[in-house]
Amino acid sequence: WFRGDVGVQTSGTAVTGWNDSAIGWANGTDLPAVTQATAGNRPTYTRYQNFNPVVTFDGSNDYLRNTAGFWKNSTNNQQYNVFAVSNAQSIGVNSLFAENTSNGVQFLWAPNGGNIYSGLYTTYLSNVAWGGAVGTPNLWTGRFNNSSATKVNAIGRDGRQLVSGTTTAAFDGANAALYLGLWYDASSYPFYGDIAEIVMYDRDLATVERQRIESYLALKWGVSLSQNTATNYVASDDTVIWDATANVSYTHDIAGIGVDALSELNQKQSRSVNSDDLVTIGLGAIAGANISNTNAFAADRSFLLWGNNNGDIRYLRPYTNTTG
Repeated sequence: WFRGDVGVQTSGTAVTGWNDSAIGWANGTDLPAVTQATAGNRPTYTRYQNFNPVVTFDGSNDYLRNTAGFWKNSTNNQQYNVFAVSNAQSIGVNSLFAENTSNGVQFLWAPNGGNIYSGLYTTYLSNVAWGGAVGTPNLWTGRFNNSSATKVNAIGRDGRQLVSGTTTAAFDGANAALYLGLWYDASSYPFYGDIAEIVMYDRDLATVERQRIESYLALKWGVSLSQNTATNYVASDDTVIWDATANVSYTHDIAGIGVDALSELNQKQSRSVNSDDLVTIGLGAIAGANISNTNAFAADRSFLLWGNNNGDIRYLRPYTNTTG
């Protein structure tokens, strides 16, 4: 669990390492931090998304890695779920992460020439049209299940599943390095843009579990969950905090503030990352960064969410007189 607002180690504005925020990964032990000892290959830590800091990769030679990887020496792995919030600055081959396994490279390209790719490269993967825009952040999801009755190799954007293939396979960990911002060969497909957060599970999550995580990430990073199919935002206890049915006319630029101790969310000020958004709301103030807002919510699982109807933003609308 790599969070842009927690665990980033720096030397000046350069990122020297990024700590895992989870406890117990694929073989029950903690994941070693991904690091970068070479000054010229270090990402930077100067940019923000929705008032939270992000790690910026230059699209040339910036990357972070560890030596043990996520899957380590685990065997007969059948499932995983991955969630990533990123903001690509090009449509070249952008490798968010990569790790070699016994059955191919587990990876996520977001994007690669106008498409998104996820799975195990090269045989067991899915791809679909990117549908994004350079400079606009998205929440990407990859879901892989080789042991379900109907096999799943799915890709989603902003909470909406875009494609679900059925080409999957079991795989073993190869004690290979985990790379962030670069391909597993340490030279190809560099990511150009910002990585805000990456969350990985070594199992297939239930729908309600994915909904909790996507709600957390959407609120924190200002990404609106797709309402192509009505989708509620929920807290860590599954309480609905934004009702898609009740707000069916206000599904644009959804954003919010709130606190949820279990998910470690404490978003005190927010706005949608969409370019046409005009509303910023803060708890008692709007500071330069979320962490700089010193106000506190009165109780855990307190939320305020908003959206709009994508209507005319002018106060007055001129009309031309007609006769007849």
